[in-house]
Amino acid sequence: MFFAYADRCGTERGVDFEGQSVVVGPAGRPRAGPASVTDAETRSASLDLASARDKRLAAHADAFGDRRTDAYSLDTVE
Repeated sequence: MFFAYADRCGTERGVDFEGQSVVVGPAGRPRAGPASVTDAETRSASLDLASARDKRLAAHADAFGDRRTDAYSLDTVE
C-alpha cells in the first residue's frame, strides 16, 4: 500500500512540528520527500495504485502466495 505522512513544520503556540512530509511506496521507499523540517513545502508523487496489489517482495517472498490458508479460516466468526 502507499502511505502519505503529512505534518506541519516549525513552531505554533509552543508546539514544535517535525515537518518532513513524505509519500512512501509499497516497497517502503520514499516516492516524494521528505520535505523540509523548517520550510513549508508541497510534495506530490504520481502513483500507480494497481502496483500496490503486487505483493511479491522478492523471488521467494510473496505475501499472498506464501499464505498458509490451511492454518486459518477465511470464514467470519459469529
